[in-house]
Amino acid sequence: MRNIYSAVRARVEPGFRLPGTILTAQSKPYRKKPGGCELVDYTCDCKPAILRKEKRLSHILAGNAKSCGCLNRQAIRASRSKATSSVQPGCGRGGWTAIEESRLVRFGYGDTATFVKASCNSCGAVRDWPASDFLTTQRLGCRNCRHKRQQQARAERAAKAKAEAAVFVNMPLNDRRMAARRLVAAKARSGSSEIRGTLAHKFTALTNARSIGLSHNSILCLCECGNVKEVSTVLFGTTKATSCGCAWSEVVSRKATERDQSKHMLRFRWEYKGPASPKPILMRSSWELAVAHRLDAIGEKWWYEFKPVTLPSGLSYTPDFLLSDGSWIEVKGRQYPRAMSKVEELRSLGEKVLVIGLDNIEEFTGICAKRIASVYADWRVTARLR
Repeated sequence: MRNIYSAVRARVEPGFRLPGTILTAQSKPYRKKPGGCELVDYTCDCKPAILRKEKRLSHILAGNAKSCGCLNRQAIRASRSKATSSVQPGCGRGGWTAIEESRLVRFGYGDTATFVKASCNSCGAVRDWPASDFLTTQRLGCRNCRHKRQQQARAERAAKAKAEAAVFVNMPLNDRRMAARRLVAAKARSGSSEIRGTLAHKFTALTNARSIGLSHNSILCLCECGNVKEVSTVLFGTTKATSCGCAWSEVVSRKATERDQSKHMLRFRWEYKGPASPKPILMRSSWELAVAHRLDAIGEKWWYEFKPVTLPSGLSYTPDFLLSDGSWIEVKGRQYPRAMSKVEELRSLGEKVLVIGLDNIEEFTGICAKRIASVYADWRVTARLR
């Protein structure tokens, strides 16, 4: 065999007809990498204008590759045509019955297929089937009929699961817990691998997996809080099904408590003591305190965060200082667009607003912006806010 292979291999060149096939070589044998198998480019008689590449020379000479695949396709079509030519009216498969004799259909690209017209035994719907699919189908009717049967089966399974769950739901809370403990103890004694009696997070499985839908099963579980719930077998034992919802309620309650406590946390404020107010005023920044002292120095009367103003957008906005002439002063360390939009809305109401920021704080107060915090460091206090 090796001598025959060597003799034929030596003759392979462009235009050489490979023996026992309908293939014509278009190149000499070559290897893609050292030690690899020998390949040859070729064309097939079915479409000689198309150059095909890389077929093993050993497979061709062994008779395992006689064409580009066209001979196999022709054989399959011939066998299908022979098998489906006998479909007669009245022939039934699955939930379908043929109402006409099978017919041969030719397509524009030269291929052919056999079709048969059949009707659904349940609703009478008519459709064209490829004859080969019709003879092998196990579908019990059309899609609508299958959907109705699936819905009916789902409803029956749901009713059965509901009746099974009612046995535990109607129990008093203590009886439910005792039943769950008995299941866990029985499972531990028997050492069985069934789901019933399994503990997972806050759940205890009361039943084995039961089919309740088309694509998944469920387990009837008892939560530590006493609620009975259906849990998917896919989620049972995972972190996505740890409780009936009581665990999440506990988390929400804890976060709400922490949020309420955070409202009373300590914050740093700057305490103003001066002629403008008989009581100390807690200001939000050292810049505001510097502005208040400057207004006292020039004899201007002012009120700190006097009243909120309703803007055209519906938002409520409280400027920092109200002066005796009705104008406002707003202290902004950084003039962000969102904060400045409120200032512009306030100005659109006809109010006079002076914004003191990084560019003019030194001009207004006479203190360098970087030194204000250190100058008023002794005025900083710790306040408990509500």
